[in-house]
Amino acid sequence: MTAAETFSICTKPSQHYDPRISENIVVWHGNRNGNYDIYGFDLSAKSDFLICIDEEEQEDAAISGDIIIWVDHRKGGYVYDIYGYDLSTETEFLITNIRQPTGPWRGPNIDGNVTIWEDDLKGYWEKYGYDIRGYNLATKTKLPICVNPSHQACPKVSGNIVVWTDDRNGNGDIYAYDLSTQTEFAICTNEAYQGWADICGNIVVWQDERNGNSDVYGYDLSTGIEFPICTELHEQVGPLVSSNIVVWEDERHSWRQEKLDYWFYGYNLSTRTEFPIARYDAIFGMGLQDFDGDTIVYYDMEGEGTWKIMGLRLP
Repeated sequence: MTAAETFSICTKPSQHYDPRISENIVVWHGNRNGNYDIYGFDLSAKSDFLICIDEEEQEDAAISGDIIIWVDHRKGGYVYDIYGYDLSTETEFLITNIRQPTGPWRGPNIDGNVTIWEDDLKGYWEKYGYDIRGYNLATKTKLPICVNPSHQACPKVSGNIVVWTDDRNGNGDIYAYDLSTQTEFAICTNEAYQGWADICGNIVVWQDERNGNSDVYGYDLSTGIEFPICTELHEQVGPLVSSNIVVWEDERHSWRQEKLDYWFYGYNLSTRTEFPIARYDAIFGMGLQDFDGDTIVYYDMEGEGTWKIMGLRLP
């Protein structure tokens, strides 16, 4: 089997977080200038570039095609803004404002003209949880996607479908919303925990604990059929899907708890075959950050306080 190709995206001696990829562009937030700004890297030109270096904090970038979005703190106080940047016109624009989250929070996600996020409108996360809300860049309208009184987290969008982790049944389940029909529906409500869903086209994947450890399961929206992707006895975490390939972090090669030996594994949905991708030596997991086409972006820790952003092309 051909070895996976690894390459550096950002190795400057500072902190770099949450890389996201769309086609040939990778974006992230980093503090090389003393506060967090938004940066990009062109995989074709092999060069990085500035996106936003306002003197206040910017973080949690995401990208789809020519549009980059991020969370912006330039107003201060309890108001956060979601800003955008169009690579084709080199223009920055305000999308919407959101309330400062009161608990753990993941950044926004975008596909095409739709951006989504966890919303803390009620301002008391531990009691009310988060809702899922969105914004359509083409129509300039807000989208109330899920305002169930329980907690919703980790939304992802692909086309007209939004998926997320939902606690309404007392444990994590996977729910979805069709933007075209404005209808919500359940993907998986198994009594064990399901979370960290991802979606590409008709395929939804997630992390599932029904077998006593974390496995990877999937669901085909076109057929309504759920299927296991990897149920190996060790932990599989953080699945991501792009086209017909699913990737995840896998602990099956770990031999001592104090230094887990993670690998990236993959699964071809067309041929129904699993394959190892590359070893990822980590003290803890979740180095895998995003996946598009044949390229993974991930963390590699180099010394205390320094995170390198790396890329990997599938074999």
